[in-house]
Amino acid sequence: MKVTTFCKFGITAGAAALLVGGLAVPAATADPAPTTPTTFGTLVGLGSDTTQDVVNGLGAAIPGNKIASYDAVGSQFVTTRAGGVDVPRASASGPGRDLLRVAIGQIAGVSITSAGVATPVNANNSVGLVDFARSSSGPATGDQTGEGVLAYIPFARDAVSVAVAEGSPLSVVPFVLGNNTTAGSTVPSLYNIYRGSVKFAFLNADESYNSVGAAAADAPAGTTSHAIKAVLPKSGSGTRSFFIGKLGLDETAVGGLITAGTITAKYGTGNADVQEHDGTALVGDAAAIVPFSIAQWVAQANSVAGVSDRRHGAQILGLNATPAVTSAASVYSTNPNYTAMVRDVYNIVPSKLADDASSDIAKAFVGANSEVCTATSTISAYGFQLLPGTTPETTCGFSNLRAYVGSPSSVSVEFSDSTVAVGSTVTATATVGTSNHNKGGTVFIVDAADNTVAQAPIAAGATTVAIPVTPTAITSLSLHAEFVPTLAGVKGSVSPDVALNVTASPSDVTVSAPSATRVGVAVPVIAWIGGVNVNGGTVTFRDGETVLGTTVVGAGEQGAFFSFIAKKTTYALTATYAAPTGSTTSGSVSAVKAIELGKGTPKITPAKFVSVKASQKGKVVLTVSGVAGAVPTGTVTIREGAKVLVSKTISSSTGKATVILPKLKKGTHKLVITYNGDTRWNTGTKSLSIKIK
Repeated sequence: MKVTTFCKFGITAGAAALLVGGLAVPAATADPAPTTPTTFGTLVGLGSDTTQDVVNGLGAAIPGNKIASYDAVGSQFVTTRAGGVDVPRASASGPGRDLLRVAIGQIAGVSITSAGVATPVNANNSVGLVDFARSSSGPATGDQTGEGVLAYIPFARDAVSVAVAEGSPLSVVPFVLGNNTTAGSTVPSLYNIYRGSVKFAFLNADESYNSVGAAAADAPAGTTSHAIKAVLPKSGSGTRSFFIGKLGLDETAVGGLITAGTITAKYGTGNADVQEHDGTALVGDAAAIVPFSIAQWVAQANSVAGVSDRRHGAQILGLNATPAVTSAASVYSTNPNYTAMVRDVYNIVPSKLADDASSDIAKAFVGANSEVCTATSTISAYGFQLLPGTTPETTCGFSNLRAYVGSPSSVSVEFSDSTVAVGSTVTATATVGTSNHNKGGTVFIVDAADNTVAQAPIAAGATTVAIPVTPTAITSLSLHAEFVPTLAGVKGSVSPDVALNVTASPSDVTVSAPSATRVGVAVPVIAWIGGVNVNGGTVTFRDGETVLGTTVVGAGEQGAFFSFIAKKTTYALTATYAAPTGSTTSGSVSAVKAIELGKGTPKITPAKFVSVKASQKGKVVLTVSGVAGAVPTGTVTIREGAKVLVSKTISSSTGKATVILPKLKKGTHKLVITYNGDTRWNTGTKSLSIKIK
């Protein structure tokens, strides 16, 4: 295959017209139409003229209506979402970038030129309506920062040269880029032309190049002078920024050169802005020379489907003796040997989404395997070169080129109480503020170990949110709030630390016991345990300070059961709950449960009587018993009929008594033993029959 290069005479629109049909790539559209009246493309982008066609083509090539790229030139507004909100049409890299900056809250607002009209951009016409920006240049050095909220993601390589009108005599001038080492009026460098040092080209009689100079009077004998007019695209153009940067100029210097008449960014009687990669400004002006994307020229010349041919006969020139394009089988390509002005082109996306591998932004743009980076045939078809990938920075999908510090936010937090029981809830009230666009976000409550203990969304427009915090361990916490705004251009913020003391979860215990019982019988007692985190333990039952007994409470049980033999008629019962070791529950003591019992029934047990003679005194040995630990006290009285024979105090320690009877007559005597004299025990009787010899 023979490859033809074009340098000296450039490439004309007439040559491009020899192409038969357009290249076989998916047809790009100027402004993507919704697939239904309410279904628009997922990722909306505006900005650079240079990359509008290739990104439009990528939108057509990538399935699923994923990328919706809107042209740089057209109506003042576009509609990108259902609902018909007018979004200002950003018509260059700078305006596209600034539109995105407003949309993500990095700046509050900006004015951009849209369809030639100064148009304000604010939250209402940008937030949620724009997802990325096309850019033909990277960020300015002063805007770059590792914490930038915008990621400039390269996807292709472009080259820039200069173009002249079809048939312009300047097409034979061997232009070079130049620098300060070739400064002056004798070298045909762009460096000299755009500083006003070179204003004329001198051609020989055969229309070949002779030399250049600062004035027409400098023309050598036998030559013809031809004016050179330095033209730039309008302000905000990425190509303009790249081009003047390569010439060692900045916008301040260019502003002065425009004021001095050395450079112009306007054309025609209407003083219209010069659009990027559009030959309209060259029509009828043989002296004009303007920067032009080689990739754009190639795509327009090749009649790529969906690309408007805006060259109007513009001829693309080489620089530094290297042609700008090559041709093979009437199809043009950027000359891979052209190195005078080469640049990477970018899609600008929110850094937050670039870092989220699950986001549509990341899937579309980030990494060599992204949807954009794998669409290599589409990128090439639009005249762009593939990135070489020799370094991370020159690899398609590289996402670490960051710019623009986020706008500030603030957050503070207060707790409804400084102390809370474990398992209980305290309310954290977070107050947030943003400098640009209050569109809400999420507030996280975070401990000193960077663990999130609670979180809650905060609605757009709201400034406070109540967040329930329920600690799970007994400790002293140092907590702070972290605010993560919804908008990717607003920086997160962190509040000062606030102390929260987490104590054991309280428990409570109540005692129930029967009200009708008596001394000497078992008294059943139940302790009921309450509390949110109670899970086992022990309950100790007391009468005043006296421990009656302890019961183990199983996990999940709420009642402790215990019984004791009553030994007195009044008790002041309490139950003390102790949580198991490692529990998050505190112990507790019940209120006093006072119970009154009836007197018990004593048991009188006489020993076997030993018979004696009438001349002797008999002896009755007996025991009055109650229950262990409650020996009856008092006296026993022995009667025969109505006659009291004898009374005796029983032993207070054993309840026993040995009673000596008076001398009784011979015969059988029916006696009655009566016990009384103890407040705990009822009066008791026992019949006893004895025999006297």
